[in-house]
Amino acid sequence: MLITHGPPFGILDETVYSKREGCEELLLRVYQVQPKYHVFGHIHEDYGMLAKRETTFVNASVLDDRYELINDAVILNSAKDSISIKQLTGTRKENISKTNKFVSNREDVSRNFINP
Repeated sequence: MLITHGPPFGILDETVYSKREGCEELLLRVYQVQPKYHVFGHIHEDYGMLAKRETTFVNASVLDDRYELINDAVILNSAKDSISIKQLTGTRKENISKTNKFVSNREDVSRNFINP
């Protein structure tokens, strides 16, 4: 698994101005290393997941370009011998309270997961 602040060029890196802001050098390095997962944020507007070649790319930005909470958290669940990505609804939240709510009961959270 590779975790970086920003995305590689051309992968979940598009801004609200339709400009690609990812790093070209990072893209080349990711293709060399071929991690199973590459998780990043920074480009808040292009939240989501994309499988390409051997890697699943995850833009896990939960805030929009105005720093308002609009996206669900992406949760990586590690099992004994494998890692599977799970995500809450996977859709952008349109109307959300500015108050973050944390659920302490793990079972309540896991019922809301879907596999991408």
